[in-house]
Amino acid sequence: MAELEKIENQVQTPYNYPSEADYIQILERFALYSERGWKGNYLGDPQLGYFGDPDNDESGMRSMGNYIFTTSLLASDPAYNPNISGIEQSVLLDRAKCCLNYMTRSHVTGDIPCGNGRQWGNAWQSAWWTTKMALGAQLIWHTLSQEQQRAVERVVVFEASRHLDRIVPSGLAEDTKAEENAWDTEILATAIALFPQHQQCEGWREKLIEFSLNTLSVAQDHHSQVWVDGKQLKEQVYTVNIYSDYTLENHGAYHFCYVASPLVSVTWSYYALLSTGQPIPEALFHHVKDLWNRVKTTFLDNRFAYIGGKDWARYTYGLYFIVPVLVLLQNKYEDTDARTIEVSRICTLASEQQDNQDGSFFGQRVTRNRLFGQSAKYETDCYADLGLAYLLHRRLQTTKQITPPQEFAQRISGRTMGQEASICWVRTPELFASFSWRTLTDPFPIALFIPSGMDNAAEWTANNLLGRVTVLGIQSAVSIRSMQATGDGFIVKGTISYRSRQREAFVHELSYEVRPGQKLAIVESRFIARSKIMVIAQEGLRLAIANDRFNDYERHFKWDTGSATISFDPTTQAQNHQNQLKSGLLARLQRKAVKLLNLRVVNWQMGQNWVNVDDKLGIVQLHNYQHQTQCEWFNLRQELDRNTPNSCLHYDILNYPRPTLRPQIRQSNEVLLHTKFLVVAGTAAETEGIAHSSSIDRVRID
Repeated sequence: MAELEKIENQVQTPYNYPSEADYIQILERFALYSERGWKGNYLGDPQLGYFGDPDNDESGMRSMGNYIFTTSLLASDPAYNPNISGIEQSVLLDRAKCCLNYMTRSHVTGDIPCGNGRQWGNAWQSAWWTTKMALGAQLIWHTLSQEQQRAVERVVVFEASRHLDRIVPSGLAEDTKAEENAWDTEILATAIALFPQHQQCEGWREKLIEFSLNTLSVAQDHHSQVWVDGKQLKEQVYTVNIYSDYTLENHGAYHFCYVASPLVSVTWSYYALLSTGQPIPEALFHHVKDLWNRVKTTFLDNRFAYIGGKDWARYTYGLYFIVPVLVLLQNKYEDTDARTIEVSRICTLASEQQDNQDGSFFGQRVTRNRLFGQSAKYETDCYADLGLAYLLHRRLQTTKQITPPQEFAQRISGRTMGQEASICWVRTPELFASFSWRTLTDPFPIALFIPSGMDNAAEWTANNLLGRVTVLGIQSAVSIRSMQATGDGFIVKGTISYRSRQREAFVHELSYEVRPGQKLAIVESRFIARSKIMVIAQEGLRLAIANDRFNDYERHFKWDTGSATISFDPTTQAQNHQNQLKSGLLARLQRKAVKLLNLRVVNWQMGQNWVNVDDKLGIVQLHNYQHQTQCEWFNLRQELDRNTPNSCLHYDILNYPRPTLRPQIRQSNEVLLHTKFLVVAGTAAETEGIAHSSSIDRVRID
């Protein structure tokens, strides 16, 4: 990987990438991006303006707060180079003030409406938006009028004080409240930092401690006699928001974005207090190190694994939320692994930013020149979080010491058996493998097997590696589950019963055994009908293989009788996206027909016995050797467009046998699909050698 080569090339020298200068070169492109979304002269007032979406909800105000923070940073930083965007600092300063006026005056304590006729504030996420606005205002405070300063104080005091009488929320299974509690600490810390003489300040400080201790809270805290900020934990913690092993769930399953989100809110709170020299309560870091040490082992080559699936655009959200957290970890815990990961994340983000001449990070792949709604959140969140990382580096004068690559691979190795979250994973220098009994809120399992150097091939699709049978009318599922540590790996076994109209429709019997020392896994799936059912499709293996900009749009496949280079052309995606924008009944019918008839799908027939991808990942089918006589093949199903949620990344599906994608009536007790595979972290030659060995020699599979 280019990013890792960069680390290796520089590790023998004073290692400084990314330096503060590198950060500012990334950040100053924000003006190039944001100027296209600027709207001035709101309500005919030249002192009012906004960026992007003027609405009073998350779509508008979250991006607006990010805009004020990042624009204020650039307007006040002497290192800013206006030649990149053509926007002078004086213009940026004016934009920041006009947008600040818009936010303070359209708040529920203000005197004007937002663009949609409503006011914002006193809402679920408004603490988050207010914090970015206020910390941006702090950067240009000396340029603000007294009226503007009082307006900022009015909004901050309101948003902080509304939490004083609250009971901190608790949530565990499928929907942690850690994220929400953490962002509410942001505004409490910001209020203390900006207005320490306010009469409510002591109340804010006490509530900050309460919220902090009840953010990453675990059940064992309720009995802990450890003293934190003058009291024992058992006297202060009354919530449970993460599991006892420091895993957590949101959007239905383990989800890295919701690990990174509370951590980045802790970091914003830390910066707020640090920026004005306020005392930082130890409660702020409650279980931060425990959570970090747990999640660190899910780092791959350049990104973290999404063990239970991901519903947001790929390479966004958690993968930039984590950047300022990494700076905090370097300083607070002298964690050089965090610096190594920071380097990798910044290399990846900066590389994609260079693809986009409009100053965006994700323009070509995700946001597509949309400067409002979710697209604006992706871009402005990223800029604000990188701005926070930059300010922390500058203020803390970090040493920027990395862990050498070979040592790093060992240090992030480990195994987790997360029985409470129904997940497990193992990380070694050679591979990462995991299993989750759910994919987000859906009752479909997901298994990952990612050799080192192949994190850009990973995709977080339901039923990955395990196969899938699609049946009409499924409404619920129950399961019998077992997850056990074995040697240096794990084995998962169980049965999932899928139900339709209060009857059992079919079952999925599965087994997934990972043997890291042998660099392999054995996966077996059997689907059996339990009543007469309509099967819409059946797909064995169903291994998703991403193929997009992060691997230069090419994958190299080799099998027992041939080889092929499979490419993805992103220009066809752009053309199809224009068609997607067309409205009207005829356009909708055309899109449905294309999907139903698979008109934008290419199928590649590959080997009968084994396939290897990029000389790193091998799949050997085992079931035919033992049970079947008819010839079957591996089949690579390639859609011609980006096909993840948000159409932000392209992946292909490797099946065995060839998938059946037509409706069929199947009878009770009929075996719908039975597959067994050996998955190998190895070369094509190693894969072929295993495939040609006897069934007993094949690592004693039975």
